[in-house]
Amino acid sequence: AVDGNVLRVWSRLHADDADISAPATKRRMAAEVQAAQPAQRPGDFNEALMELGALVCLPNGAPDCAHCPARGFCAAHLEGKTDVIPVKGAKKPRKMEERTVYLLFHGGQVALRRRPAKGLLAGLWEFPNEVVGSAESDGWGLNLTQTEVCGAGRHIFTHREWHMTGRQLVLT
Repeated sequence: AVDGNVLRVWSRLHADDADISAPATKRRMAAEVQAAQPAQRPGDFNEALMELGALVCLPNGAPDCAHCPARGFCAAHLEGKTDVIPVKGAKKPRKMEERTVYLLFHGGQVALRRRPAKGLLAGLWEFPNEVVGSAESDGWGLNLTQTEVCGAGRHIFTHREWHMTGRQLVLT
């Protein structure tokens, strides 16, 4: 398993200034870590890298090089680059979406729909909703002007943020 801790430790051990958030760098480093694992105890090797990253070669703030068992051969430490390695590219700003979520009730039941098989939240069930200003709900055959606001919420994904207003309609 090559997680953020392993990527950070590996990049510092080799003074590798490639962007560790780039998929190509992750693949390359994962292959390098796998090639370096001893055949007899690969799990111990991997766990040691993860622990080193979690406890000594820290993600926020300065690494604790004075207590690091790898300080004698850590290229970033020896070259004085622990403050600039690992390199992480700038995060893209989140895309903000204003959404209306419809709670549609009829005869003690509530309307749900299944999300598409691919994409964000693939295949999950949800209340019908739409991006504010879209015409998606036009095809539902309902008079949504009769809905009442029933709440608001926010959900943050990695690269997207939904600001949601709930609207309720009880159909008779």
